[in-house]
Amino acid sequence: MEFLDLTLKFLSSTGMNNLILFGGVIATITTIKHNRTIAKQKETALLLFNSRTDDMLRLGYKVIRDLQASTVDNIASYATDDAKRNSEQADQIRYVLNHWERTAVCVGHQIYCEKILKDSMFTTVVNMFEQAEPFIKAIRRRVGRETLYQDLECMVKRWNAVPLSKRTAK
Repeated sequence: MEFLDLTLKFLSSTGMNNLILFGGVIATITTIKHNRTIAKQKETALLLFNSRTDDMLRLGYKVIRDLQASTVDNIASYATDDAKRNSEQADQIRYVLNHWERTAVCVGHQIYCEKILKDSMFTTVVNMFEQAEPFIKAIRRRVGRETLYQDLECMVKRWNAVPLSKRTAK
């Protein structure tokens, strides 16, 4: 009988109430973290799916690739040459770089899931950056600001430091 009384007293005590409250707080924090993760993954998926239908982005990738392969033109001149800086090709290059700079900024602020982006866009982003790097360096020199496209550059460096690994079927 004494054990039952002690048990009932404990269950109705402030300590028990605090223990229950603490459990509720832990459950709430866990739920919030899970919801944030799901929201970040959803935003990343939306970005990826919307990017697939972005004609300006696709054209920009093509301009960057074509200039990289060209033997008569170079991408850096679209950052420095007065006639080329205002051309449609320069706009398309900037469009791609601005898209990925904004994306990298959002990754840094934990709006997008970097793992999903890296798993799905590693080759495209790394190749694009390497091909556009002469443009980036030239525009930085021209305007005197080393911070242009710095978040994109940092993201590419992170990705290159730990490249994708081959997956095996489960």
